Amino acid sequence: MRHVLVYPTWRCFLNCPYCNYFLQEDSLSMKYGGSGKIYKVEKELNSDELLSLLKSFNADLYEFTGGEPLRFNGIEQVLNNLPKWAITSNTLHSIEKIDFSNCLFWTASFHPHISDTGIDKFILNVKKIKRKGVTTAITLVAKPETVGKVLMWSDRFYQLDRFYQKGFGVNIHAYYEDPTFSWAKYPAEWNMLRKSPFLRYNERFFNLSGVKGSEKCYGGKDYFVIGPDGKVFRCVTDMLFHGRVLDKISDDFYNFKQNFY
Repeated sequence: MRHVLVYPTWRCFLNCPYCNYFLQEDSLSMKYGGSGKIYKVEKELNSDELLSLLKSFNADLYEFTGGEPLRFNGIEQVLNNLPKWAITSNTLHSIEKIDFSNCLFWTASFHPHISDTGIDKFILNVKKIKRKGVTTAITLVAKPETVGKVLMWSDRFYQLDRFYQKGFGVNIHAYYEDPTFSWAKYPAEWNMLRKSPFLRYNERFFNLSGVKGSEKCYGGKDYFVIGPDGKVFRCVTDMLFHGRVLDKISDDFYNFKQNFY
């Protein structure tokens, strides 16, 4: 399976307190707090360019994240012309022009700090996506100071899920993206969180400095990452920590890149 993870833009503008992606003054570039490195974007690809680049991979799955992918101008054109795709989105923007026929999965990231109007829009959009028959999950990020609110909202979404029966999953992601952060400093909050049936991931993910790479890494072979400017990386770690652009994937793709750029 060839899997392409796409970051069409770093733009989002929600200013979430737990986000470690810091948009720069040019509204294109991003500083990643986990590494302190800036991903400098001179120009984002337009929708035609991005679609052409993605199709060159002939991938089994195109997965979109960001930034907020729905902030990318022309995202509907890109999604509607791909065979199989998935997305992680704050789900606050218009979804009316999106064709969900080839959407395998929609991850709706919920942010409790947004306005009541935003919360209503989020829930409405999630219901619309569910009615399209798309497998959907709602995710929440928990920091020590937000554990109570996150647990409250996860229970609410679970009740909504039960109301709709076969609706959507609810997942809590424990914050870990700051290298100086550790849940060990917050034992009471961590004990509350770990009791939740909605908590996901193994404990090794809860402290970034303790995460080690897999011995069976397929980055650059079956898995690729694309930045907003069309740069191709072996994996997310290469993009966020090292900036190591993948110059050659295959002969066919290399020839395409020569013509594209």
